[in-house]
Amino acid sequence: MNMKILIIIIFLIIILATTIPYIWSYFREHQIPTYTPTVQTETRILRNLTYAKHVEIVVVVDNYQFRNDLMTAWGISIYLVVDGFKILFDTGPSEQILEYNAAKLGIDLTDIDAVVISHVHGDHIGGLSFATALSNKNVTVYVPLEVYPTARSLLPNMNIAIVNETMKIAPHAYVVGPLYGPPQEMFLAISTRKGLIIVTGCSHPGIVNMVKKAMEDLNQSVYMVIGGFHLAGAYSGRVRSIADELVGLGVKKIYPLHCSGDCIRNYLKNTYPDVYGDGGVGLKVIIES
Repeated sequence: MNMKILIIIIFLIIILATTIPYIWSYFREHQIPTYTPTVQTETRILRNLTYAKHVEIVVVVDNYQFRNDLMTAWGISIYLVVDGFKILFDTGPSEQILEYNAAKLGIDLTDIDAVVISHVHGDHIGGLSFATALSNKNVTVYVPLEVYPTARSLLPNMNIAIVNETMKIAPHAYVVGPLYGPPQEMFLAISTRKGLIIVTGCSHPGIVNMVKKAMEDLNQSVYMVIGGFHLAGAYSGRVRSIADELVGLGVKKIYPLHCSGDCIRNYLKNTYPDVYGDGGVGLKVIIES
């Protein structure tokens, strides 16, 4: 084979290999969400929608540093108090890091009312064994189907609920989804008079899809999004497009954590300074409505 032709073929293969993943990610992010809410679920939620007056959000585990006295790790865990109801969303990669940071932050992990695990990856479920020490035996651990076998083996005596569709887990608090990324992933939505507060793990199904899903299921605008957006390493055009779309959907505050990447943090900070929320492990946000 002519050497020039061989070089051209190799060059084309390299271009295809490096661009196809980005093209696929872009279309996956902007595809029509892959869910079909049932009439029964949607009606039940809309009839019972109430608004939290006080929401406290604390980032217990993250790879971004916000407080220097806390340990960082690749993963995420967020503690929420919704009008007194205490939720731990994801558990980071290890029980030790979760417990160390929680103690530093003054959070009593034995007083949790509910645990929500977004998806099966180890940087979100790795610290789940902390729940064996929960003093409140009525605590429910909410998981997508893919997480259930691991959760059951770690917590053989606890109540574990498999989430198949958007459901209310407490006054003003909902688990939304699951959607498919892969993997299956679900997320939290807290209803306030300012709008929904969305808490995400990694946003494998696409953060825009997830925000639209919450808006449709709960028939409410989104005020704030906090968590991982799965955009680390994404090309800048895609990141800017997603940030613009979130702002276009009416989101007023965006806190990119964990796998969101520096590109969206910098873009939001420079382009939408009033929307951007700087954050990392130790961040505390209080919403009064």
